Amino acid sequence: MFFVTVAIIAKVYSRQRIPDFDTTQHLQVEKGQYVEIELDLYIPFNLPGTPCADEEYLEIRDGYNQSGNLLGVFCGRDGPRFKLRSSGQNMWLSFSSHHKYRLWNSYLYGKALNATEVYSRDIPDFGSTQRLQVEKGQYMEIRLGLWIHRDSPGAPCADEEYLEIRDGYNQSGNLLGVFCGRYVPHFTLRSSGQNTWLRFSSNHRYRLFYPRYYEGKALSATVPTNLRNVAKTQFVLHQSSSLWCPAEGGPAPRIVWRKNGAVVQNSTSVRLQINVTEEERSTTYSCEVDDHGQLKRKNINLIVE
Repeated sequence: MFFVTVAIIAKVYSRQRIPDFDTTQHLQVEKGQYVEIELDLYIPFNLPGTPCADEEYLEIRDGYNQSGNLLGVFCGRDGPRFKLRSSGQNMWLSFSSHHKYRLWNSYLYGKALNATEVYSRDIPDFGSTQRLQVEKGQYMEIRLGLWIHRDSPGAPCADEEYLEIRDGYNQSGNLLGVFCGRYVPHFTLRSSGQNTWLRFSSNHRYRLFYPRYYEGKALSATVPTNLRNVAKTQFVLHQSSSLWCPAEGGPAPRIVWRKNGAVVQNSTSVRLQINVTEEERSTTYSCEVDDHGQLKRKNINLIVE
């Protein structure tokens, strides 16, 4: 049998996409690491056949060629996303002959052999609400994206179709974000503790797409805080309206809202609800966060519509 082999080498803790390949693929990371792959297989819906019955499969081995120990054999038209890990720096992937498989959002990672592994968990599709929880003493990091089928009518944001994510175990938690649109690209959010609450608006048409996962992070494993996504100019309506300060960081940072210099809210909520009056036109608002001892502030200008 003739094999066509291409080796892909990953650097320390890097993420590298695994391309489609025809027959075999040799994956390799640096010495002192093991290989972790995150893989999604599918066969285009317009192609005929029954993959498992037709002996169309992918086998994965622990080593640099087909003689390595077998880690798994996978077949099916649209199987679930999975992860596999090697014992050392090499992994061997081999498709059966005449297969019709394609890879979707598939990645290779190099992990230190002495690293304490934090396993990610898939976020399932859900209809209305979903509570996610990690171990006590951790905060949560989630990553997901949203889409609505292109043939579906309407304008999701105008139709009040959205996903809201809260910092806690129910709808009373501080608001971490609200997302809407026909296609919402992947984003990352972090909680302040072990719980996060997700809620779709009623009659939504959203689907989650891969990768969509959450994992626990030690409270000491901090992520720098920033305000780069905060709009300096925000449009508000007369009467009740909201200002937004989507601060990034891990654990979720406390956001201090000020009105003419006075503190009006101090929490992890990215939203400040205000009552817009004529005097608000000359009011100065700001939001600020503490980035490990360094104060970061963003002033916000209001435009009343």
